[in-house]
Amino acid sequence: MAIETSVTDPVCGMLVDPARAAARLTFHGRTVLFCSPHCL
Repeated sequence: MAIETSVTDPVCGMLVDPARAAARLTFHGRTVLFCSPHCL
């Protein structure tokens, strides 16, 4: 089983390291990570 090490910012498509995400938002039980406050 592989551990996911990065996720995609839904606004700009940039890969984001979860430990360094500029912002995170939980919506309907799903956490979304953002690369910068500008994408939030």
